[in-house]
Amino acid sequence: EANQVEDAAGELEKGFTALGASAELDQLIYDGSSFGTSALVGTAEEQDYLGLPGLLEPEQVRTLLRQRQQKQLTAVSTRAGTENEPARSPLEPGQRPVRERLAELRKELNTLVAMHHHRTKKPHGKIHSELRAYCGGPPTAMATVEQLEERIATLRSW
Repeated sequence: EANQVEDAAGELEKGFTALGASAELDQLIYDGSSFGTSALVGTAEEQDYLGLPGLLEPEQVRTLLRQRQQKQLTAVSTRAGTENEPARSPLEPGQRPVRERLAELRKELNTLVAMHHHRTKKPHGKIHSELRAYCGGPPTAMATVEQLEERIATLRSW
């Protein structure tokens, strides 16, 4: 046994099983915002999102993504209307989706926590924990708009 050569690589090759996989584009995340609806692989819709030129300014990319998302939602609403399914109501002008509002509030809360950290030298995590203990509710990532607004107001009063 001592003179036998171990072939660990050979053992690994014997246990290898190839698996298949498939994927589809669910959404595109850009600058903290989520864009698009589900797109099947290889469709023109998916290519529109994956083929965005890299030479645009950030604001141009954001505007383009919002326009494409609005077109997608309109197309989904039209299809849903023809199939007698309830369509998602489009947002009124000036009204943002909840996820955008949540992202904005989380960013504001984190900025205020950083400012509080510089004043008090407390770690960010401790400040977040104290806010949760004082205001209640889940962690920031799972908090609602109202809970985040309450934490922001509380932190501003400290």
